[in-house]
Amino acid sequence: MLLLTGNDAGALRRRIVHDPHAAALAQTFLDKAQGILSEPLMERRFETGRRVMLPTSRLMSDRVFLLGIAFFLTGGQIYRRRLIDEMLAVSAFPDWNEIHFLDTAEMLTAVAIGYDWCASLLTDSEKRVIGTAIMEFAMIPGLHALIDNSKWTRIPTNWNVVCSASLIIGALAVEKSSGDISAEVIEKASKAIRVGLSAYDGDGGWPEGISYWEYATRFAVLALAALESRDCTLLTINDFPALLKTWRFGRALTAPSGTAFDSGDSVAVTRRLPVYGWLAQKCGDVDAADWQWRAPGDLHPLDLLWFAPVPINHVDTRPRVEKFHGAGYATVTSRQGDTYLAIRGGSNSTNHAHLDLGTFILEYEGIRFVSDLGREDYAAPGYFKAETRFTYFLTQTRAHNTIHFAGHSQSLDASADFVERDNARQIACLIRDHDAPFDHVRAFSLSRDNSAIVVDRLSPAKKIAAPVEVIWNLHTQAEVSICETGLKLTLGGTTIQLAISHPPNATLTVSPVCELASSKPAFNRISLKLDAMSEVTIAAVFSTKPDHDAASDIASLERWLEELMQPALL
Repeated sequence: MLLLTGNDAGALRRRIVHDPHAAALAQTFLDKAQGILSEPLMERRFETGRRVMLPTSRLMSDRVFLLGIAFFLTGGQIYRRRLIDEMLAVSAFPDWNEIHFLDTAEMLTAVAIGYDWCASLLTDSEKRVIGTAIMEFAMIPGLHALIDNSKWTRIPTNWNVVCSASLIIGALAVEKSSGDISAEVIEKASKAIRVGLSAYDGDGGWPEGISYWEYATRFAVLALAALESRDCTLLTINDFPALLKTWRFGRALTAPSGTAFDSGDSVAVTRRLPVYGWLAQKCGDVDAADWQWRAPGDLHPLDLLWFAPVPINHVDTRPRVEKFHGAGYATVTSRQGDTYLAIRGGSNSTNHAHLDLGTFILEYEGIRFVSDLGREDYAAPGYFKAETRFTYFLTQTRAHNTIHFAGHSQSLDASADFVERDNARQIACLIRDHDAPFDHVRAFSLSRDNSAIVVDRLSPAKKIAAPVEVIWNLHTQAEVSICETGLKLTLGGTTIQLAISHPPNATLTVSPVCELASSKPAFNRISLKLDAMSEVTIAAVFSTKPDHDAASDIASLERWLEELMQPALL
């Protein structure tokens, strides 16, 4: 069966007998599958404001996996019968919304897996109806896209991986009845997905951010597992070594609060990757097995199918600085794990990116004191068109925790690289923007008492004829008040101090972020504004100790920034 090899179903049943954790998971999924039996069959529904059918496709996926796992656990035909009825219901749709092929891809994956799992119970008529829907709604349009080299087949984004993976899975499901077409689809989709999977950097990072990392990785693994279950070696995990490491990206960008670094179009509460167990089995890393169960979010039937035993007395050994150079992300975590910085580098031209190089979030003890403002409504007119996307406030530099000049956003061509210092708790972001009047290097550090320090160094990139307005921004959901040592940020019953060292001509202001829609949470903006023609240094120190003296740490970072401002590096 697709995704299952050898005696996986039998092993699954034995697992719940011998492992209490597995037994508890199984009961949760059985209860959910039982609940589906009293729900109406699938109906075709679209997102509010967009002709996008993803909610329907994803609900179908949930039902396939829950009903399928319930059948494997119990042998109860009632679950497989209901799964067949669900597939017949979606096969009666007028289409699977081919115009937005992600909808088609997700529906195809769900139906193809369900079709394969229920094959022995299907009547000839049911096979014909479901098989026809798979072919006409998904496989044939997908094959045409592959033959025509449609845009998604040629670019390394989540679209490529999800669509290519789904076509591989669909072709494997119907290969007995449509061998020639299936063979052509598998050959062409396997070639296309290699382009998509090339987006993973050498450390397993994904440039589009954690939400789209989850999406791409979910489907990449489903396709590889499906091929493995058919003993097909056209694509294997060994062809993509970055995938063996990619679980670390999900762990690194998940903050202690359990929410993610929501840079770009990612969201703070993202879907949990349901294939952590498969990755843990393949890489053999005990940290990966541990993360399968520590990762926040709802567990999935695949967690039970690909069950990595819970490590006993495992100690989290994650590094204090993690860099994903190709993807453009870095994190700095204190030894105790209670202070966390996540930083965005990479390229502004990345799909789903905002113009936000150097932006960061900061958490103390699981409370996010420095936040991203989130993404725009996807139904906003022209949000995904290059000519209008960056007219929206939330995509602009001024909406992020970084510096902009004279009200202008960073350019689309701007990029940023990371440099780590030897002491392993300091990292710098070198921002390259040829349209900007200043070269900008930003250093981040955690001191030994877990104070977080952010130092910006600006140096004129060209001769400046008149003063340029420099605006340093930070956004927080905390209540902000003025104190003798600077500012107090209070949130969730915890207070931290923020002291900002800046040139004497700078003006510090605190105000609500008024550009947000009423449906968004309330944020305060802390801004530092000054006019500059020469070098500028701004240092921000976040500390839980009012009397913290960060002078030596700041001086150390400033000396380092002097070295990094050399033309050869910029």
